[in-house]
Amino acid sequence: MTDQSRTSPGQIEPEARVSLDADGVVVAIDEAAEELLGDRTALGRPLTDLAVEADRPALSALLGGLRPDGPALRTSFGLRRGDGHVVPTALLAIASPGVGAPAGGDPSATAQVTAYLHDISAQHSAEQALAATQTVIAAITRAHAPEVALESLVESLGASMGWELGGYWRLAADDTTLELALAWSVAGEDARTIVPERFGLAGSLTERAFRVGEAQWATDLATNGVLSTATMADAAGLRGAVAVPITRMGRPIGVIGFFSSSPRPLDRGVLSALSIAGTQVGELLGMLQERGDAVDSLRRLALTDELTGLPNRRAWEEAVRRELARAVRDRHPVCIAVLDLDGFKRFNDEHGHQAGDRVLAESARAWQSQLRSSDVLARYGGEEFAALIPAWPLDIAVEVVERLRLATAGGVTASAGVASWDGRETGEELFGRADAALYEAKQSGRDRTVAAR
Repeated sequence: MTDQSRTSPGQIEPEARVSLDADGVVVAIDEAAEELLGDRTALGRPLTDLAVEADRPALSALLGGLRPDGPALRTSFGLRRGDGHVVPTALLAIASPGVGAPAGGDPSATAQVTAYLHDISAQHSAEQALAATQTVIAAITRAHAPEVALESLVESLGASMGWELGGYWRLAADDTTLELALAWSVAGEDARTIVPERFGLAGSLTERAFRVGEAQWATDLATNGVLSTATMADAAGLRGAVAVPITRMGRPIGVIGFFSSSPRPLDRGVLSALSIAGTQVGELLGMLQERGDAVDSLRRLALTDELTGLPNRRAWEEAVRRELARAVRDRHPVCIAVLDLDGFKRFNDEHGHQAGDRVLAESARAWQSQLRSSDVLARYGGEEFAALIPAWPLDIAVEVVERLRLATAGGVTASAGVASWDGRETGEELFGRADAALYEAKQSGRDRTVAAR
């Protein structure tokens, strides 16, 4: 939190004044300082003891660098109040020669340093909120899917706000309980080891945040009624914690939680920033989900034949490439069949194109019902269809295709050619052999299946 620079006394309003001796020990505080500190227990303690541990080295270095004839120095640090809460505080320190004080006089008369303190919680909250917003936007815009965005988000927010562990909880399949969807550790701890032994013990904090729809802060899980005993908290390695609901359109859809291994006093700036982030995350995740759904819908349209609902030629070619790659790995047979309705042009001329479309659609449905879920039936073009039949040898594939032909709708017959992959040829070459067998079936009188030689 520290941000050191040289300045003049007029740059910070002297809201509260603390007098220090040559060793940096507090010897006097004014009324405003007493209010800021929460009580008078700071008297007789080094000022550095009042800072959070992470900021003590920088604060000590600043005080050690003060000179009576030098400029005032400024920094900011986390001030731990008497009630344990941390207040983001700006400090302006001025050194002056000590002056002997008469007995019973004002202790500040012997002060070597005068420190002016200013509560910057509002500024800190705004900065934290801005940083959280930027983190949220960056995580969302870099991601192509909600789960990727959440993983990046938990890691970025946790690291930037000084937490050690983080996780995202979502609604389980029963739509009533929460389940841990992902976990993050600043130390790179394997998420599989985090889940049961650690996060499971802090579940009530996340459930409370989800249930009430508001962020929940636990200074110490062992004393906040979350983990029943300090022993449990120590076993889990968790003490400080915050849980923030992720909301969309005012409704909680999940919870992000962060944890530390030591107690963490309430930081209202962090709490406010995370609460704002929770709403932003929910809305942005919703937008990302909608965008993904739209892309998936467009992709399905691009790969689907509108009339029959079957995969189109482009989708067919992708399916063949995938299946042949799988066949190389698993060493199983693959067959391709090409089917064509006989005399379809004449049927259209006699009955009209609407009747022809019905025959195509009904035949597609009938053929699809005869195939396994692992098979792929596609409309290749016009009245020509293709079937991908993996894991069965040629003779079984021919039997399957015969069943398809017999199920052709509208009183129309069909011819087919079937080829079995030789283990070396490309998908196009395999299709070419099946198509040649189809041509042979047509030339042989139609309404039959021919296996490729």
